[in-house]
Amino acid sequence: MLEYRVFEYGKDDRYVREIVDAVFHIDSCHIKQSTEWFSCRIEKNPIGKAIIIYAKDKDRLVAFLVVDRFPIVNADLSFDGGFIHYVYALQNYKELGVVQEMLSMAESEAKGQGLRVVVTHDTPEIFPYVKNMGWEYVTAKVRYRMHSVDGWKSLFKLLDCTKPFVPNEEVRQSIDQFKVYETGGKDVTTEDRSMGNRNLEMAYYKWVASVRPNSGLAIIEDGDTFCAFVIGQRGKRAKVAHIVLMSSSNAFRMSKDSISEMMNRICKEFNVNVISCMDNKQFIPNTNSFYHSQSISFYYKRLDTSVKIELGQAVSDNALMFG
Repeated sequence: MLEYRVFEYGKDDRYVREIVDAVFHIDSCHIKQSTEWFSCRIEKNPIGKAIIIYAKDKDRLVAFLVVDRFPIVNADLSFDGGFIHYVYALQNYKELGVVQEMLSMAESEAKGQGLRVVVTHDTPEIFPYVKNMGWEYVTAKVRYRMHSVDGWKSLFKLLDCTKPFVPNEEVRQSIDQFKVYETGGKDVTTEDRSMGNRNLEMAYYKWVASVRPNSGLAIIEDGDTFCAFVIGQRGKRAKVAHIVLMSSSNAFRMSKDSISEMMNRICKEFNVNVISCMDNKQFIPNTNSFYHSQSISFYYKRLDTSVKIELGQAVSDNALMFG
């Protein structure tokens, strides 16, 4: 008889090895497929522990899904969302509706834990499960600002900047893979974050770099300045650093000189010739810059119907890092 449960940390640890083995087939991006890695993956996210729903037949694990928490921040609102990265079920159990049942439980559990939106990738595999469950499919236009460090001397490089972004899996971050990242011993509230306190976001990107070492995500901390960016390629000629967060612990807005110094350091240490970011993030100078819009597609469901903000930016940066 099938049983569906919410994973209880400590009590259900006997299933972790089976989940890790299944994740290895779903996600080959990480280096160390171990229970230690997976514990860091599901427990050490500073936003909060992952929500895991699993199904068992007698004492055999037959299906599970993982909901990671991620921060959604804009000028007016700050809250946590859930990103479903892993959905796994043995083939003969898929036909019994286990995935739909787990998704339904995940929605209820996520809402009960205060998550206001759940999101998942646009893949053919997920479509049959979410199409009749009130999930919405959206294609969002994300506008990037791209700055050429050495000018637009080559038309080919300019054209390459309009091609898809491919993270550089060879980038390695010198972060202790299993270190627990704290937020300075202080609970960062929603009110703090809406006022510009970025401690939790900084810790979040450190966690991503530690559990996704092949994602191309790199971190630079220099005194009070923090920068998280993804190194990758657009076409053959555009070596890109895509900035997801640049912040100072002393000020909500960084000075132009501090931003310029950080960009120069990124270019020198990672040999890039293009810096990019979302259009609404004012990191990049107007000179030698142009705008490029790109479509991203995903499924989402608002667990809190009062949430009205556009989700393209938050989903885009996280999809970039988690693939």
